[in-house]
Amino acid sequence: MFFLIAAIIGTSLALIDRFALNYEILTFKKGLLEMIFSLFIAFPFLSLTVRRLHDTNRSGWWLLLHLIPILGSIILLILLMQKSKKRINRYGMITKFQKKTIDN
Repeated sequence: MFFLIAAIIGTSLALIDRFALNYEILTFKKGLLEMIFSLFIAFPFLSLTVRRLHDTNRSGWWLLLHLIPILGSIILLILLMQKSKKRINRYGMITKFQKKTIDN
């Protein structure tokens, strides 16, 4: 849900930069609003991606696949779309499968 909301906000800000602030998208540069939003959202985005990799029992170092042009991003996307492991892994119990109690 975080990624969907971030994509909607980022797209909206890009459109505002383009049409309201008359910033050229064709130059492949980010507008001011989009740049501020990107800086604001970078750390939460990375931490949620690492948490998702931990859910599939993989290290956060797999995030470095983004450094391989095109192919690395495709492989990482496939890894992120895999189902979580239902058992305890080396990073702890997956919160999706924890039993709900009054204390939680």
